[in-house]
Amino acid sequence: MAFSSDTAVAPTGAALNQSAPAVFAEQVRLLYRLSKPTYVGTLVNVMVIAMALRNVTPLPPLLIWVALVTVVTLGRYLLFKAYFAHPLPVEDAPLWANRFSAGTLVMGCMWGLLGSVLMPQEEIMYQFLIVFLIVAMVSSAIVVLTPVKLPLLAFSMPALLPVIFAMFVNGGDVHFYMGILLLVFVAVLIGIYPIMHETHVASLRMRLENNALIEHLSEANRRQTEQLEQQKTTDEALWRSTLKLEALIDASPLGIAVFDMEAKIQRWNPAAERLFGWTEQEVLNKPNPIFPPAMAEGASTHRERILRGTLFDNVEAVRVRKDGTPVNVSLSAAPLADSTGKVIGRVAMFADISERKRVEQRQRLQSAITEMLAEAERVEEIIPRLIQQLCESWGFAAGARRVVGEDKLLRHREFWCLPIPAIETFMR
Repeated sequence: MAFSSDTAVAPTGAALNQSAPAVFAEQVRLLYRLSKPTYVGTLVNVMVIAMALRNVTPLPPLLIWVALVTVVTLGRYLLFKAYFAHPLPVEDAPLWANRFSAGTLVMGCMWGLLGSVLMPQEEIMYQFLIVFLIVAMVSSAIVVLTPVKLPLLAFSMPALLPVIFAMFVNGGDVHFYMGILLLVFVAVLIGIYPIMHETHVASLRMRLENNALIEHLSEANRRQTEQLEQQKTTDEALWRSTLKLEALIDASPLGIAVFDMEAKIQRWNPAAERLFGWTEQEVLNKPNPIFPPAMAEGASTHRERILRGTLFDNVEAVRVRKDGTPVNVSLSAAPLADSTGKVIGRVAMFADISERKRVEQRQRLQSAITEMLAEAERVEEIIPRLIQQLCESWGFAAGARRVVGEDKLLRHREFWCLPIPAIETFMR
């Protein structure tokens, strides 16, 4: 007798599908679990009916029947113990379903013998007692044996059909109508058991899907926790780095000046204040005041060279202080570019302070990026704000991140610009 999964399709859910073999394995497990109380119940019913029939049925056949039912029940119980003795692979579920069905088939035949061969011929009350017992056993089997389809049919048909046959053979109106009622019961049984079966299957399928969902959410929560811990470690490292960079900048004796494309000062550090005498508020967004009047033309030439990419490194030069006195400086200068590589200004470093100025700029950017990262879940979320931060820090009217599109053209992916219609139109 071959048996295979009777779960037609795998259940579907939000990306959490359970395969039919897994569901069927749970059906078989439920079948064995529900059968546990039936072994004791069967033996109790056998003893009761044997005591009731001992005076109306030949004793030797009755005792043989009791012995056979006891042996079959014991065998089924040992099968039950073997099933739960060790964890079983999913692919073994059909085999254990076949074994269980074979046991129910034999037990159904035992009850069929009681309702036919052992039926007292002249004792109608005892006949009805046997019919009542068999119908009660089959009725209880509707719940116990329906997790898998075959066991209920394997048990109920051998148990009921001999009784129905015996009712019609015995003759008489009472037996005839009893046979009709039993046929109706069989018809109802055949109609009900698929519904009970689908109810079991749907319940098991939902349970498996819920278990899979819980497992999926637990794994996602674990990964999220790991990411948060990693983010926390990164933030702490950036914070420590920022503090160190700030300390280095505050302690540096070098002066730094940053100019935009119009040669206006955008940055003027404390060392530059001490070196030249002007405060940042006095020179911010104004032309560079440290050039002697005689060098104005040469300064313009040098600025253009720097903006085109020429680097000045440790160039000896003479500049003037606020009080008009000249000062000899070692000047280094370089152009500044935005994230797209576009030149947006230049930086001048006095007394060889180029490295310190770049560190200072990196420190400011790292502080801003650290704050953005702490608020964002993904790096992509902070790119527009990062562009805005760069533009606002360096005085840009607009900025963008460009990528090569499918048409092989360089296009804006994210951008920021001042609320000026012409610039907004250009950036879009």
